[in-house]
Amino acid sequence: MVAILIIIALLVVVAVGAGIYSRRKAAERARVEQERQVIAGELSGHQQERDAIVSRAGSAVGEAREHRAAAEEHAEQARRHEQEAARHAEAAETAESRFTRARDAAERHGERAEDAQRRLDELGDRR
Repeated sequence: MVAILIIIALLVVVAVGAGIYSRRKAAERARVEQERQVIAGELSGHQQERDAIVSRAGSAVGEAREHRAAAEEHAEQARRHEQEAARHAEAAETAESRFTRARDAAERHGERAEDAQRRLDELGDRR
């Protein structure tokens, strides 16, 4: 009978040990599952953040293209304005040159008119 009690006691100890082991394994599985859910939530958050960054990068690329196109357009306008300014400077030089020639011609004609007037006056005085 003692042997049966020892066997029963051993079976009870083994059953209690198996129950404790089973509970620990279940607790470990629950802890791992909880960590998995936390990590899955973090992963989802990182993916959403990455998608948002990709979206912002895409719009930044579009904006950069727009600015580059505007810069090229402004550069072209600047080249046209520079060419126009060069034409105006050339026209101004031409006009200044004509003015100088006209002024010099006017001075010469003024001197000739004075000479002609003086001769006319001299002729009028001789009479």
